[in-house]
Amino acid sequence: MLKRDKYRITYEILKNCRLNMSKTRLMFACNLNYVILTKYINELIAKGLIIEDQGKYTLTPKGLEFLKLLDTYIKLNEEINKLENLLYNF
Repeated sequence: MLKRDKYRITYEILKNCRLNMSKTRLMFACNLNYVILTKYINELIAKGLIIEDQGKYTLTPKGLEFLKLLDTYIKLNEEINKLENLLYNF
């Protein structure tokens, strides 16, 4: 399995926050340990991308906009990786 970068992890957390998940459910859905997830959650709350309400995390409008940008970034990055592989194997 490839190591995920910060953007991929953030994308997975934000995507799952659309479903109003608890920290435990996010941990399993994103395959992160408690310490790492807490670090990301605190950062996302500080940036106004998610909010915590009664133990559940949900996207803010700003978070939804950022999620859309990340989706575009990830798709473009995957295309670049495919092109790099083609060039490398040419």
